[in-house]
This record gives sequence, structure tokens and C-alpha cells, in this order.
Amino acid sequence: MNDKNEHMNSVSIIIVTQTGDLLLQHRDNIDKIEYPDHWGFIGGWIEENETPEIAVTREIKEEIYLNNASYLKLKYLDFLYVCEREDRPWSEYVFYAELNNKESSVLINEGQAIGVFTIEQCLSVVKLAPHHKNHLRHLIAKKEQIHKIGIKFDKLKIKNEGIMSKVKDYLELTKLGNVKDYQALEVGDGYMLSSENHPVGVIHTKEDAKIIALLVFAKDIPRGNHYHHDKIEYMTVLSGKLKCEFSLPDSPKDIYDIILEEGQQIRILPGCVHTYTALESDVYALEYAPHKYKGSDVVILD
Repeated sequence: MNDKNEHMNSVSIIIVTQTGDLLLQHRDNIDKIEYPDHWGFIGGWIEENETPEIAVTREIKEEIYLNNASYLKLKYLDFLYVCEREDRPWSEYVFYAELNNKESSVLINEGQAIGVFTIEQCLSVVKLAPHHKNHLRHLIAKKEQIHKIGIKFDKLKIKNEGIMSKVKDYLELTKLGNVKDYQALEVGDGYMLSSENHPVGVIHTKEDAKIIALLVFAKDIPRGNHYHHDKIEYMTVLSGKLKCEFSLPDSPKDIYDIILEEGQQIRILPGCVHTYTALESDVYALEYAPHKYKGSDVVILD
């Protein structure tokens, strides 16, 4: 999706495979498109004089095809909803359909690759464009309504109704070892050596680190109260106790809090509001992320 005309809106389509997974496109890694190198649904602009239904049909034909050079066959091509994009100044019309062909026969005209993933993978593992994550959550919320129309949700691999609706689903807590052991470092998360004046933290990053920061949290002064569209954040406490409060943007009063101590690390997925407060004394912590910093990626709450 390139730079848009101010009067244009967009479409996307959630395609469910015969196995109940989701068909995604790996977007090109070029700066002129939005969310380069992300996975996403098939979609694009609604051209002049097009209806959303015509636009989504055209985009499907332009972007994916079958290995015998024919067009895809879709069942239940239906409109899901229209939403105002939170990250862009236009509306997006969202459709869903069930693929009537084997996913192994699908090829791509645009993008780097085509892939098939479960809903859980799309929401927690795959580098999925953030507005497409929102579309998935809407799809899950409309489960019963859509089931009557035709999509077989028993095929969709959803563990429970509340997937990614609880704060804990966005968090992963681990603890570093407390012994200097380079052999263990090769296969573990690293180690933390506590010291009153000079703590030592050696971390085996679980993902490529594009940004690394040494942070000092002043006692009793909250920092954060924001979330990210795209950034995954790892926070490791090197000294002191750090109170962490987590919530979701649509339910800010539903707070989950934990206290991180020396050597503990928290992994926070995009879309989770986080606030840190040092307890008892100043806290030193190491933050790293697999994404470069972008100011537009940060959403600060009031």
C-alpha cells in the first residue's frame, strides 16, 4: 500500500484456509509502503468509482493466484465491518472468506511470500501489522454472528474466547541465572551477578536487538504509561525492585501488576500499556527490543 490520496480508503480480507488457519502475505521490505517487512492480510486502496466489494475482489486477483495460473476460489466472501484506522487517517473496510483451494496451491504476485498461521501465532508471534491484529480481535468478538453466516469457527484454532484479551497474554516473565557460566549462557537466557555497587548482567537476547538502553528509574516516580503498535520490549532489572503495571488500552482500569527483582526479565508484546515505578531505591534496568525506535510507534495515554 503506497502513499494515499486524501480521499481514498482501503480494504483488507481475512482469508481462512481449509485447515482453519489464516492466509497472510509477507509485505515487501521497502520504505514507501506502510509496515514494510510485516505480515498482513491481502488488501489495498479503494480506487475511484469502486465499491469496497469490487476493490477487495480486484486486490485478491492482483496479489494472489493458484499454481495453475487461475484465480482463487473463495467461499463466504462477506463484509465484516468498517473501522477508522487508529494509525492512519482513513477508513478500512474488512472482509472475510474461506479458501476453497488447498493453501499449498496459492502463490503470490506482490510481496515476499505467502504464509499460513494460526490465530494464536498471528496475535503473539508473527510480525503482523498492528491494525490487522485489531481486525482479528474483532473477528473473534463476532464469532457467533459469523458462524451463522457460514465460516466454520470450529476449524479456527482458538484456545478460548478470551485469547489475547487478558493482560497476562501479552507478558512473559523469565529469570536469569545467578552464576557466571558461559556454557549455560550459550543455551540459556544469561546470568545476573548481584552486587551492592556494581551489578553485572550478561544477557543472551532471545531476538535480534535493534535498540539497547541502560535505564535508571528514580524511586517512586512512575515512567511509561504508554504502549507500542509494533515494538516488542524486554526489560531486565539489574538492581533494586521495579513495580510494573500492565493494562490494555480499551480497559485501562483492569491493571495487572508485578514486582521485578534483580535478574528478572519481562517480555511485553505490542498493544500492552506499561508503567514502571522504582520501589525502595533507584532501579537500574536494561531494555532491549528487536525493532528500531520510531516515535510514531509510541502511544502515550493521558
